[in-house]
Amino acid sequence: MHLRAAVAALAVTAALTGCSSHASPGDPASSTEVALTALTDAQPPGVDQLRALGTRPSRPGVTVLGVHASGDLDVASGRSSGTSLGTPRVGLLDEQGVEPLRYDARASRATQVTALAHRASRQVWVETSSTRLDTFDWRVWSSAGEGRTLLGDSRRLVDSTVRAVGETRPVIAGSTAYWAATDGDGDDVRPVVLGRDLDGRGEVRRLRDVELPASDGTHLLVVSSPRSQGRAAGGPVHVLSVDPESGSSDRLLTLQLEDGEQVNALAATSTHVAWVVADDDGRSRLVVHDRATGDERTVELHQPGLATMSLQMTDAVVVWGGGSAPGDAGQYLLDLDDHQVWRLGDLPGLSVVHASGDTVAWAVEDERGGIEYQVARWVG
Repeated sequence: MHLRAAVAALAVTAALTGCSSHASPGDPASSTEVALTALTDAQPPGVDQLRALGTRPSRPGVTVLGVHASGDLDVASGRSSGTSLGTPRVGLLDEQGVEPLRYDARASRATQVTALAHRASRQVWVETSSTRLDTFDWRVWSSAGEGRTLLGDSRRLVDSTVRAVGETRPVIAGSTAYWAATDGDGDDVRPVVLGRDLDGRGEVRRLRDVELPASDGTHLLVVSSPRSQGRAAGGPVHVLSVDPESGSSDRLLTLQLEDGEQVNALAATSTHVAWVVADDDGRSRLVVHDRATGDERTVELHQPGLATMSLQMTDAVVVWGGGSAPGDAGQYLLDLDDHQVWRLGDLPGLSVVHASGDTVAWAVEDERGGIEYQVARWVG
């Protein structure tokens, strides 16, 4: 079935917040539970919930992009930072320092690494030469530790450098890497999700008029909305599940939004889906949906829920932060077992949490005013 094809819709409701989603026919749950969690009740976790794995000082010229279950951090090292570009190299940061991947990092233009996804020893990352907010060129690279393979270059694949909703961030579904972009020109610039095998073989796949790619491990999830279709805001938003092998898709969830509301972030595992809904008045909420029961947990956020925010999910936790947006700069964790929300820290301008398995990492300010990363294992 193609992405534009309709299948039986789900009927899941989150009435407390006006965001609805409906459980599909055949779902074992005949009714769904909708619960509201107050973010103001979030407390810092103690030693019974969080087991420290150490602190990783942020070194000059090193950008942290993710965390592994082992506690090692995905990083890009080099002279690229802010508006100063160079020749960055992707690697791992542990207690002994940075271990770069072994590949030829020379490039025809200065770049910076902006996002990365990993699975086992495979890393996929995005480089750009842009330092502007309105445009974004990209190259997507893949490496298993030795050498690197170019999966895609915006100069060859698309006709637009308009930034994608949610940024161009890679995800890995099955043996395929996917990333968001835009294509077209003038008044006809539309979202597109591109994909290619991790080893660079085969052609680049195109999923048009969808946005916010996420992975549950084996399947790609994308959002099809009035915004992605180039229509007025408001109305139903569909979360689609795409099989990387066949390209077929199913409609996983249908969300009924109010006028002025948009889905700005999406994350998934095989058991849960999470998304952030934001409105024109600067309000936002996180919804966590149990794929087996249809039950939903809603958290009213105290930040605008911009598409640049941080949202990640593992089988154990959901973690999020507002990034550099105004409002609440807290870094939060929701335990998927008991649904309790915890406040890990608070860092205006860099409110980001990374997670892998039951390992989490978040940025804090050290005693000298610099940035370091706390790494810990969630024990709940």
